[in-house]
Amino acid sequence: MVGRVGGDEFVVLAEDEPDVTRDLVARLRRRAARCNEKQGRPFRLTLSIGAVDWEPGESVTLQELIERANQRMYDDKRERRR
Repeated sequence: MVGRVGGDEFVVLAEDEPDVTRDLVARLRRRAARCNEKQGRPFRLTLSIGAVDWEPGESVTLQELIERANQRMYDDKRERRR
């Protein structure tokens, strides 16, 4: 399920294994890189991704998961600026 949080922020809720989450993130980054390799674009596409996994049995709300993902997204953004 994909939902727009606001502006250019989106949340993706997927039910799957953690390795599938990592694969999805890697696939998104590869596609953005391919887009940036194309000539003649006046802009560069960037992604800041904060992926989290929910462990079965963990007592956590959806809002808490979103907050964790948001923190990771900002961590990712800071890492790319270095």
